[in-house]
Amino acid sequence: MPDGDGLDVLRAAKAHAPATEVILLTAYAEWKSAKEAIRLGALDYFEKGQEPDELYHRIDKALAGRRCAARTRTCAPSSASATACPA
Repeated sequence: MPDGDGLDVLRAAKAHAPATEVILLTAYAEWKSAKEAIRLGALDYFEKGQEPDELYHRIDKALAGRRCAARTRTCAPSSASATACPA
């Protein structure tokens, strides 16, 4: 990207919509940038060129986590002890 990198896009996305789940897809995977991406709030960090099925798996996992979080927010425990939200 001529005017920045994926970390810049991640920062902008999180500044604009902090609850947005971001999977950073990169052509130049390095452990330092992966660590920074996670620190900045990326849900996952994925290197281009890997199996597409792995990327689809990670997207499915992110969507499942989002659905679970939404169910948890809408379910209030009926007693002092925490209860699981029905599926």
